[in-house]
Amino acid sequence: MSLFNKLRKAAKRFSTKVGSNIKKLSLIKRTKREMLERFELPSLKDACKVYGVDEPVRYKTSSNGNKYRVTPERKDFIYELSNNLKLEQIRNYANRHKIRVEDIISNYEKELKEIKDTESKKYDELDNSIRPYGNDKDFRELILKINQFNPSKKWTYEEGYQAELQGYLKREFTNSVVEVQTGASRPDIVINDIAIEIKGPTDNAALLTLGSKCVKYLQHYRKLIIVLFDPIYSEAEYNETIGGIRQRFKDVEIIIKK
Repeated sequence: MSLFNKLRKAAKRFSTKVGSNIKKLSLIKRTKREMLERFELPSLKDACKVYGVDEPVRYKTSSNGNKYRVTPERKDFIYELSNNLKLEQIRNYANRHKIRVEDIISNYEKELKEIKDTESKKYDELDNSIRPYGNDKDFRELILKINQFNPSKKWTYEEGYQAELQGYLKREFTNSVVEVQTGASRPDIVINDIAIEIKGPTDNAALLTLGSKCVKYLQHYRKLIIVLFDPIYSEAEYNETIGGIRQRFKDVEIIIKK
């Protein structure tokens, strides 16, 4: 995966995590208030003492604009305790004083699981969608496009086919990184995490190199496409070599371009 895709994936994972955390915090806040709503005023005052929470201070404003202190209401205690106590503290206090809240906790756990399941699903979708070729559907699309490709002429050397195919793929997949590789131990073209090996004209000697290339490339790339241009190999050599590759390597697609 390119550095750009890695950064984009990290940003989207962070955004997903932040969204889930906001939902979790909102759920916790609502659940705490729902439990405290079942507390009578004496229990709310006692909970303040037990957990060292200062009782709320309430003011009103007179008609002439002066503020004066009044007795806090039940909702003020609920607000104060909700902001200062953890969910488990409220639950424990309720259980010790026989205040029924387990139905509220049951709903909380159900909703929390739904949030976590949604988060996990989004991560799975992200892993598949962040890379243009992160799943088999997109791999098949690449195969389809290569099957539709036709070189401008029959080249007498492999580099001609390689250059034309690379240019074609860059036009077809503008959001992808299409790179030409160099070196005997590297594939000819890489598009994201898919390697493409090109042979052409393809004789018996060219076929014999394919097995070792499959072993090497599939250690580093998710899929491999082998494109055989201008085949001049024998049918027997093709059947033996390609048949063995297809049996042994499930992540290899072979395309013949006559």
